[in-house]
Amino acid sequence: MVLLSNVPDDTFLDDFELHPGPTDPSVLYLQAEHRSTNVWKAGGGDSQRTRVRCKFPALHSRLVPILRKLRFDGIASLAGITIDWSLITALVERWSPETHTFHLPTGECTITLQEVTVLLGLRIDGNAITGSTHAEGGWKDHIKNMFGKAPDSKSQALVGSRIKLSWLDLAVPEVLADDAEERELVRYTQAYLLQLLGGVLFTDHQGSQVHCIFIPLLQDLDRCATLSWGSGVLAFLYRELCKSCKIDVEEMAGCVLLVQLWAWTRLPTLAPIPSPPPMDIWGDLAGPYALRWCGPKSYVDVSSHVVCVHRLSLDVLVPLQFIWMPYTDVLDTLDEHCRKGYPSSCC
Repeated sequence: MVLLSNVPDDTFLDDFELHPGPTDPSVLYLQAEHRSTNVWKAGGGDSQRTRVRCKFPALHSRLVPILRKLRFDGIASLAGITIDWSLITALVERWSPETHTFHLPTGECTITLQEVTVLLGLRIDGNAITGSTHAEGGWKDHIKNMFGKAPDSKSQALVGSRIKLSWLDLAVPEVLADDAEERELVRYTQAYLLQLLGGVLFTDHQGSQVHCIFIPLLQDLDRCATLSWGSGVLAFLYRELCKSCKIDVEEMAGCVLLVQLWAWTRLPTLAPIPSPPPMDIWGDLAGPYALRWCGPKSYVDVSSHVVCVHRLSLDVLVPLQFIWMPYTDVLDTLDEHCRKGYPSSCC
């Protein structure tokens, strides 16, 4: 952010001196190591990226009732949306780690639990996601209990506390058979969810692997349905935004899809024009609000994948271009899961 320094009223415009950062550094005290400082000094760098997984096991109609019970059907239907890295980068450059908000010309704003449930359909109430990053005796027993087999040492598929996603591709069938037994259906669902968690919701800097910490959480699907996955996703995203807004960080982690969908909803001048999504295994089931961007999109009136244009678009925002309460008139059209755990009066 760039602010005019305090000057007397009778100073001519030519005498104004521009300074990067806040006029009062007592609150935003991390400005010296913030990415926006580099934008001011050098015009900014390249777009940040993250290791989002693009390939998932094929969804089968038999998975629909299971995913809906777990409240993962919404994010499962959204996983194919292409990420605009330039938009993500421009927003990260305006993230303030001290306040956990984006600083825009229209005011300070942030991603809330409301976005998580309305846009993604994830559960935001229930039991907290907790677990250990280490397993006594290693993770092989946990993996074998879930998939009926574990990676051998020769395959090098298990690296410390992480398992390679390529091994998961081989551990379950590429396509679920129509007459698959119940146990095979459960394992297929668990493999899909594990890749969804590591490849979209909790992405890190190991894009070809996923942390085994999620395996015990998926072992019992009834217990999995009681967990507040949305709260965990938002907390993890906040932490990663605070990390990625530093000058020397080249990659971002966390659910960047949520950041993009939040921007498209709150900043409609930056969003493509959506078309109705095509009919698929979800049929006519009501889904999360972000489902409107699953179909073809028109970028005729907006920029895409040009970071300098997105920076300028955010620089010149006016109050009417930011929507503070975008869901007031649409909640009744969404799946009931998207309205649970959050009071409608706050939307």
